[in-house]
Amino acid sequence: MVMRIIRALAIFLTLMFGVVPTFAQDDSVGRSGEVVSSGNADIGGSFTLTNQFGEQVTAEDIKGKPHIIYFGFAYCPDVCPLDLQRLGAALAKADPDGDTFRPVFITIDPERDTVEQLKLYAASNSFPKNLIALTGSQGAIDEAKAGYKVYAQKVVDTDSTAGYRFDHSNLIYFMDRDGNFIEFFSAQQSVDFIAGRLSAHADRGSNLKRYILVACIVFLSLVFILLGRMGRNAIKGGEEETG
Repeated sequence: MVMRIIRALAIFLTLMFGVVPTFAQDDSVGRSGEVVSSGNADIGGSFTLTNQFGEQVTAEDIKGKPHIIYFGFAYCPDVCPLDLQRLGAALAKADPDGDTFRPVFITIDPERDTVEQLKLYAASNSFPKNLIALTGSQGAIDEAKAGYKVYAQKVVDTDSTAGYRFDHSNLIYFMDRDGNFIEFFSAQQSVDFIAGRLSAHADRGSNLKRYILVACIVFLSLVFILLGRMGRNAIKGGEEETG
């Protein structure tokens, strides 16, 4: 009887922990529709930068929550503010309290985007709540750009007071709480689409926690049953010896 319980417990653990982790796998790269599982893309990596309050921030510091990363520059006349406004509107729907996701803006123009400049920029009411804005040395920015495969090219612009602007990619990178790439959002995707994808990820995380809790309860129940049966068998064996 004890061996049957042990085998049943082993089968349960194999099935339970072989199925549950699939709910936590990352989504396929840049794909619309239902959340699906696939391998990890080589996007992301380490960096050490400075936020809008003058504090050092590393890639490790922004882990712990799913985070959304956007590369741009504060002097961008149209694309960057529109993308950040779109992201802000999506987060207002998916995470109105600003507790679930961590939005991050990384400048590609550290020459002009100082700590003081980014503090003003990140405070825009239409941008994501609790936006972390990061700058640093050119080398540190280049390292971050390389990790996320970001294209950014300085271009001469006589109409700009600084004499230059940037041509750059404007993807929004969605990373999980451990810094693994989930998917990216493009300019063609609506506020509702982005909000839906963010909500789906948050719901999946909540479901995973429930599954793990149920698994732990069932596991402990089986352990108590096993211990109870072993105890009764021990008592019965002792009585038989005494008799």
